[in-house]
Amino acid sequence: MTTKPKPAPAATCVAALLVFVASVTLQAWLLMLVVGAVAGLAATPTIGYGTALLFILGANLLVGYARRLFRPSK
Repeated sequence: MTTKPKPAPAATCVAALLVFVASVTLQAWLLMLVVGAVAGLAATPTIGYGTALLFILGANLLVGYARRLFRPSK
């Protein structure tokens, strides 16, 4: 019986970081598109990619903090 070797911790960390960066950029791009579409329908200001990126990072930080607050104690 052979066992699969576990990936190195550094490789796992790099993979997680790449997935995080890719997901944040995609979320910010989609937020920018949605706000631009809403601006065409209502009198709302449009936001650029940098502002959308900061909104997404702030929302992710708040969600992480809220998850830590409501995590069951062991």
